[in-house]
Amino acid sequence: MKKRVLYITTYQDDSPVKTGRASLSNTHIKILKNIPEIALSIFMLPKAKASLRRLWGYLDGLSGSSIQSVIDTITTQNITTVYIDGSNLGVLVGALKRQFPELVVITFFHNVEAHFFWGAFKKSVSLRSFLVMWANYYAERKSVKCSDSIITLNERDSILLNTVYHREASALLPMIISSDFNSQDIPHQESICVDKYCLFVGGAFYANLDGVRWYAKNVAPFVSIKTLVVGKGFERYKEALEENKNIVVVGGVDNLYAYYYYAHFVIAPIFGGAGMKTKVAEALMYGKYVAATSEAMIGYENAVPNDWRACNTAEMFVSEINKKVGQVLPATDYKLQCIYQHHFSVSAAEGIMSRILL
Repeated sequence: MKKRVLYITTYQDDSPVKTGRASLSNTHIKILKNIPEIALSIFMLPKAKASLRRLWGYLDGLSGSSIQSVIDTITTQNITTVYIDGSNLGVLVGALKRQFPELVVITFFHNVEAHFFWGAFKKSVSLRSFLVMWANYYAERKSVKCSDSIITLNERDSILLNTVYHREASALLPMIISSDFNSQDIPHQESICVDKYCLFVGGAFYANLDGVRWYAKNVAPFVSIKTLVVGKGFERYKEALEENKNIVVVGGVDNLYAYYYYAHFVIAPIFGGAGMKTKVAEALMYGKYVAATSEAMIGYENAVPNDWRACNTAEMFVSEINKKVGQVLPATDYKLQCIYQHHFSVSAAEGIMSRILL
């Protein structure tokens, strides 16, 4: 008999993927559907209006009515295991364990939210950022207390979880992305305005924005290649960033394949944030070398080639980039794609998720 699993998330499976978190959530759904021993149901939390209840953990669509709807679904479908997509849904975890003590609740931590929002608070000190941090800490603490199993992306997050809440992860499941492109089809280059460039990909949240600003000031003026910045929200910073003639801001795009394919290589000058950086797994999927900080390489250290070295200073980035500019690099490095397939693909994750859930 198949195990009846309910996957609870805030993202539509068929919605446009705009963030790394949404992409990972949709990929987890795809993986669970591929496991033959699991009968999967999906519960999409609705978008909720802002209210003071957020301060007490009612985040990402949680409300009294949505929690009751989840309870009703578990009852009518005879669900035995619930997979919670995100540690900020701790109020729901607590409610489910009170209602169904024998229910197995597994919570996936995209990152340690308390740590992530503490970083955001320190970057922009305000009452609002403090309240956001508090709300996520309150919710996440309930997830840690009430979940039967906890999954993190990497060992660092597990250690951080233990530091903040005195509980380690039950299992590790690294960044997984789905290869939804045909590697046999070479994309058109018409929309790309630069012939030779290195590529930065990521939305304009604080860690990416800080990294690109630092790079534009300390690295870009001293390298012999232009850098394209592709990611939702960077349009707002186009004028300031393009004061450096080696920076070209593209902003949000519908399809990344062409930008990765024609890039000479990829950069990841990230010094903050949490979890694992989607851009590194994406670069491996597209067969691209990445010049990255140690922070950006967290979770990838044991998978990437030994000759990849972390660039943690401006001088190291300048040296590495100028060295790569002078090399002939393949449009698609199949050795790097093999690393992606072995460690960060849907097929690589199926075995891990089977062991966790079955």
